[in-house]
Amino acid sequence: PTLSIGLSTNSLTIDNLVPGTTSDSNTVTVTVSSNTPYGYVLSAGVGSNDTTSPYYNTSSLTHENTTISNVFSSVDTNASLDSLDTDNTWGYSTSTNGGTSWSTYSGLSNTTTKPLLDISDPATPSTIDFKIAARSASTQASGTYNNVITFYAVGKPYVPPTMQDTAALKAKLQNVGDEMQAVDIRDNKEYWIRKMADGNIWMTQNLDLELDSTKTYTPADTDVSANWTPARSTIEFTGASISGWADDNYRPYSASPGELYVHTGTTDNDSQYTSLAACQAKHPDCSTHNHVGNYYNWSAAVASNNTNTTELTTPDNNAPNSICPTGWRLPRITVFDGIVYGSNFGSMLAAEGVIVNRTSIDYASDGYDKIRTAPLWLVQSGLVYNGNNTLYDLGPGEGYYWSSTIYGNSWVYRLIFGVGGAETANHYGHRYVGYSIRCLVK
Repeated sequence: PTLSIGLSTNSLTIDNLVPGTTSDSNTVTVTVSSNTPYGYVLSAGVGSNDTTSPYYNTSSLTHENTTISNVFSSVDTNASLDSLDTDNTWGYSTSTNGGTSWSTYSGLSNTTTKPLLDISDPATPSTIDFKIAARSASTQASGTYNNVITFYAVGKPYVPPTMQDTAALKAKLQNVGDEMQAVDIRDNKEYWIRKMADGNIWMTQNLDLELDSTKTYTPADTDVSANWTPARSTIEFTGASISGWADDNYRPYSASPGELYVHTGTTDNDSQYTSLAACQAKHPDCSTHNHVGNYYNWSAAVASNNTNTTELTTPDNNAPNSICPTGWRLPRITVFDGIVYGSNFGSMLAAEGVIVNRTSIDYASDGYDKIRTAPLWLVQSGLVYNGNNTLYDLGPGEGYYWSSTIYGNSWVYRLIFGVGGAETANHYGHRYVGYSIRCLVK
């Protein structure tokens, strides 16, 4: 990326300073050209950092005879003045429409820069007209008053969109195969997301939100219809087990294994690593796609503080809420009169060529490799079993992912996959077991 600044003149002069009024200088046109992909900020500062300069460490216009103490002081940097109202002061004004209209007068600082333009789309050169003005008392010493103004252009860093801004995500991910990272505003963690062949936008890494019992999740940040405060917070693993859940396993829990990664090649022997750096040292393609994330029982998954034997009464038997970001939801299973017709999991995996059809458990010829690698990156993250709070089936093993659809009073449909196939619609697990979560945009 490049940035360049052009000035139409390097001298601003007030030729006719009339005491008691605001008198303007000539105009300098500042032109910025850039190919920075995320835009830039143009700003200005005043004064010199050179200790030998007469303008060192000052924002004032200084008399040419340095033995004379007379100065024009800069107005405040937060000022917004239609005209300068204090004698022996100076300020600046800008125009972005070729001088047709000008901003009110404000001041520059010798310690910080003042933004003049904030450009997000630098496809074409941007210009701004800049001038200074001064107001003098009739007793001000005659002569020339000087200082130096410096213009700065700084490229803006990439700021990923948020998971919660699904309108922006849909606008950016319009074609199948488009992918990007987005930030969850609840904890500022980044997630890879992709538009899949089924037409939906999916997370392509596991949810890693840690529950906080001191925090209230709201419809503005979470897929809930009303504010929800979880009954418990996330507990970290100790070795391969967790503790502290007692026997109230229908209350929400989240279990975090920490920085655990499972890298998948084209063999059944998935490798486990306790940091991204360690994973990348062996496998340069290892990324946050391979992160195991957190494990949630179904109460946590559907943002409820108790799902014990509670059968939903919604027409499609889907939980109305989830801990997905707002605008996202858990995958669903389509059930009518007790017959399963398909699922979001099945439709997506079939469209991506992983399984034979949307209700099949059979892989396509290379389906087992496809499900665990780019672009799906489903992780064989195993499960947390409440009986002894132990992690089972971590790769090489199986992957378990919650849906929002219940089966009976205490079971829930799920995705389960391993070397033998991917069961997307007719398999179910108990609500107190801890599984992984992948969300898709509503």
